[in-house]
Order: sequence, then C-alpha cells, then structure tokens
Amino acid sequence: MKKITFLALLVLALVACKKTSERLNESKSAGLANRSDAELVFDIIETKHRDFEKKFQEVPFNLDSIRKEYKSRKDSVSYLVKTDSILDLMLKEKASGSLKKLFARKERLEKNFRLEADEFNNTAYYQHKRWGRYWPNRKTLTATVSSQGNIWFKSNYFADDWLFHTSIKVLIDGQAFQSEIVETYEDRNKRDNKGGSIWEVITYSDSSILEKIAFNADKEIKVRFQGEFYNDITLANADKEALKDCLELSILIKRIRSIQ
Repeated sequence: MKKITFLALLVLALVACKKTSERLNESKSAGLANRSDAELVFDIIETKHRDFEKKFQEVPFNLDSIRKEYKSRKDSVSYLVKTDSILDLMLKEKASGSLKKLFARKERLEKNFRLEADEFNNTAYYQHKRWGRYWPNRKTLTATVSSQGNIWFKSNYFADDWLFHTSIKVLIDGQAFQSEIVETYEDRNKRDNKGGSIWEVITYSDSSILEKIAFNADKEIKVRFQGEFYNDITLANADKEALKDCLELSILIKRIRSIQ
C-alpha cells in the first residue's frame, strides 16, 4: 500500500513539474523573456501562494525563505520547480480535505430547506422550511438562495388591508438600518390577495441588512414596513435563525465553488 501511495505521489510530482515548465514557456511567450527562468518560476509560486492563502486562510510556507534560498543556489530553477510541485500537491490535498468538511456542513444545513428546480434557467432555489412553500401568512423577513450561492433578501407583509410598503427599516441594538426603496410599480414589489387577506413582498438587491440580522440573531430585532403608512413588528427568533441559515448556506455554496 505504501509503495502505491509513493508511486502515485511521484507521478503527481512529475506531472506538476511538467505543468510548471509549460507555464514557464507561456510566461516567456508573453513577453517576459528578459527575466530569468528562476524569477518566472518564483512568480508562479507566489501566485499560487496567494491563492492558497485566500482559499484556505492559511500560509502554506514562508515565501521569504524560499526567495532567499533560491537566490543562494546554483540549481535555483530546479529547486523552484520542485517547490512548485510540492505546492501543487498541498493545494490538491488541502482542497480535498476542505471540500469534505464543507460538503458535510452543507448537507446538514440543507435539511432545513426545500430545493426547487428551475429547468428553464438550469438552476435551483433553496426555500427555508420555516416560511412554507409560498409567501408566509405573517409579517416577516425571508430569503431565497440559489444553487450558485446567490441570495435574495425579502420583506413579507401580510394583513387584511394594503400598506403599499416600498422599504423597511430594521432596528438592531439601538441602531437603525434603512433598506433601498422599491416602488410599488417595480417588478420586485409584488402583491396578492385571497379570502380577505393581502400579501406584499419586496425583493431587495442588497443583502447587507440580512447579514446584520444574521450576525445579531441573539438580539431583539424590530422591523418597520414603510409605505403610505407604516407597521412595526419584532422579528421572531425562528425567523432570525432561518435568515442566518440562508446566509450560511450561501457562503458555503460559494466557498465550495471557489475551491472546486
């Protein structure tokens, strides 16, 4: 088993070396021939180093030490090519481990959602079970998450008479946050009525208020629906947690897509 593992790593290292050489030739073709081979390979390593740090929030190795080492060696190019190969292996190994953890978290979180496919747009949408299949029969704030990780923040006004709300104001810990105004004639401001009840649902282009709610879900949060008149509510704890779930799912999906 150890022999097979070693052989697999050796093959990967050789493939990585070949790719490094190919990238080196590409750099030369791109008008960088005035720079040494060692400098060009180090540029490749530096770029990967930044990508690794950005994706995994950790530093794979000391870049300054590598810079000093290669400048002091006669076989600098060979040394850097091997270093680049090691970095490639580290990236693959780290990505594999991170993806497993992220998928596990996503799978646990998905239990709180229904996934509704949209065949025409080749996508799907996550709807939190807290709010039901359709617009909730109460005044609240909701969100929808796409299978690409995009998120849409919404205000849902339910009553027996129209408010014609065009925005909301959210009060968190004494600080007020005002949403954008979405006029009643815009497509993002929808209305419906049935059996003496009315619904007004606005979809906002900005999710910053949703983020503030998610990060302060343990605090009392009040919402004012603003239109021709206004109406105030205290956001239910379960709705705050549902919004928090939506934001986390959106972040997880985008994180997975960035690594894959």
